[in-house]
Order: sequence, then structure tokens, then C-alpha cells
Amino acid sequence: MIIENKVAIITGGGTGIGKHTCLKLAEHGVKIVLNYLNSEMDALDTYDEIKKLGGDAFLVRADVSKDQEVREMIQKVVAYYGNIHFLINNASITKQIEL
Repeated sequence: MIIENKVAIITGGGTGIGKHTCLKLAEHGVKIVLNYLNSEMDALDTYDEIKKLGGDAFLVRADVSKDQEVREMIQKVVAYYGNIHFLINNASITKQIEL
């Protein structure tokens, strides 16, 4: 499967598994849409690492738990890249539960 020049949205792409997914796909020539919500500095660091690899990346802040923000993110990505080929749903939330 040829993935070079394909477009991938990676939600929660600024840290952890999302970050490593962004970097690995960028190494293979995938255009990265790095979605984040609260970790702007981490997202910018990941963006910079992708650029250092010679990759193509686009940052989009959106809360993926909100339909309207997801729609707006998709519109921005299609306007920027013209297409979306992959969606990696990596974003998560955590809640403290007291026992």
C-alpha cells in the first residue's frame, strides 16, 4: 500500500501514542493533520519534529467531543489539503474517580 502524499488526521497528536504515530507516518511521507485540544506547546513541538524530518504538517485545534468543532476541522483540512485519506482516533479524556 502506498501511503506517501496521503493525508492523515491524528487526534491527540501532540503527545504520547498520537505524537509517535504522527512522526512515524511523516517518516513515510504522509501529510499530517495534527489535532490537539489543550496541549498547544506539545503540538507545536511535534509539528517542529515533523518539519525537521522533512514532513508536511498542519495543526488544528478542535475538541473532538463536539460535533461542530469536528465539522470545522474537516472543512479546514479539506480546504488546506483537498482530501482526507486516514483518520486515527487517538484523543482521549481521563476523569478522576474517587473510591
